[in-house]
Amino acid sequence: MVKKNCYRWLIRYFSIISLPFLLNIIIDPYGYFQLIDLNNFNMNKSEVLSEYATKLYYVKKLKPVAVMLGTSRMLALSPDDVSEYLHGSTYNLALSGSNIYEQYRYFKFVVDSQHVRYVILSLDLFSFNPDNNNKESFTEDRFISFFYYKDYRDSIFPSDALKSSILTLRNNVLNECFSIDYRRGNATWCAKEKAFKQIGTDLIDRDMKNSLKLFSMDKEAYNSEKLKNYAELTKRINYLRDLV
Repeated sequence: MVKKNCYRWLIRYFSIISLPFLLNIIIDPYGYFQLIDLNNFNMNKSEVLSEYATKLYYVKKLKPVAVMLGTSRMLALSPDDVSEYLHGSTYNLALSGSNIYEQYRYFKFVVDSQHVRYVILSLDLFSFNPDNNNKESFTEDRFISFFYYKDYRDSIFPSDALKSSILTLRNNVLNECFSIDYRRGNATWCAKEKAFKQIGTDLIDRDMKNSLKLFSMDKEAYNSEKLKNYAELTKRINYLRDLV
């Protein structure tokens, strides 16, 4: 009798301990597992750790005929508009603030491993800026390893993952705004649309002024001496040549 009670308590204990891990896998706040994809449950990912990581897992699963590459300028475009002409699935693999090397590595991965037939590339001056370094969330290991342990560990074990799962569930149930539709890869602009309804055309004027100010002062934008140096630019330009 005592032995049976011990087994019951052990089963209950491990069930309670494993519940947060199971919840993280099912809700999948970062989009690494994609076991379940339900509307008003976990379909929209609002709490991702890295756009660079999450998009790679989505494009792996989709295996599209075409991909769209570039920075946030390309991110604004819908892949549906491309699919209409290519008669095949398209994924918007544009990465916010990415440089040309990061775009090249994603390009090389999808062409080599997934046999993508079409690539739509948006050229952006900032991508060639030598001061625009690789992002902290960008890692070559994701292209080399089929199972990148760190991503799955971060998605299951830390308390932050459980918090992200709860927020993801909450935001889906309440139909909250999410910035990127990771199933297709493009920006949703829902936050801007809500702000536009409240502020009107003044929002456009404000954003334009802020953007121009940022571009003129930011070292990763126009305020870069390296951007004016041809020798510094040559290496970045060569990545474009290799891509073509």
